[in-house]
Amino acid sequence: MASNVEVDLFCPSCHAVQHLKMPTSVDLGKEPNQQYAILTDSLFTHTCTKCGTRFQVEHELVVVHKDAGYALLLAPDAKEETSKVDAPKELAGLKLRLVRNVNELKEKVLAFENLLDDRTLELCKLYLGLRQEPADQQATLFFAEHRDGQLSFSKLGPTGELEGMVQIPDSLYLELDAKGKSLETDPEKFQRVDPLWVFGQIAGSK
Repeated sequence: MASNVEVDLFCPSCHAVQHLKMPTSVDLGKEPNQQYAILTDSLFTHTCTKCGTRFQVEHELVVVHKDAGYALLLAPDAKEETSKVDAPKELAGLKLRLVRNVNELKEKVLAFENLLDDRTLELCKLYLGLRQEPADQQATLFFAEHRDGQLSFSKLGPTGELEGMVQIPDSLYLELDAKGKSLETDPEKFQRVDPLWVFGQIAGSK
């Protein structure tokens, strides 16, 4: 699997052709600094060589951290109904997850690096979603931080703007943890794990 690919794209501002080298795989065990690049969006941000406009390009990317036990596939072009994608055999034994955008990628990295189970986090988000006011139903929650006995989630609006933060106590996470860990994922495929998947798993078990 190649680590980089070269592509030509047009600047969204001045439309000048940009010759970009974009990574197709990142090993956080070997390149720990790339975690920061992912979390700050700098891995996906480019500057036009003509007008200086900074723009973001989301592209397919595999992020692996074997020591932390996970591998993520960012697949922005995956169809909405796609819930699983075959994973390379060398990634067997890792938690394999499929994400569709950079915000989802950052969330999974933060979850696994904080030694949290993403299935339980999605259960927490489902719980919070059911308690949201109707005006907040268009917002999307993303895990952001675990600190001082609380889990914090960023609340992003329909266009990606930050609308605020939502906190829950560790006790709620621990209460839901056994249920979250009982939800089975495919050990050989990158699996999409989000509130909709969690809801489907729970509904299907009844």
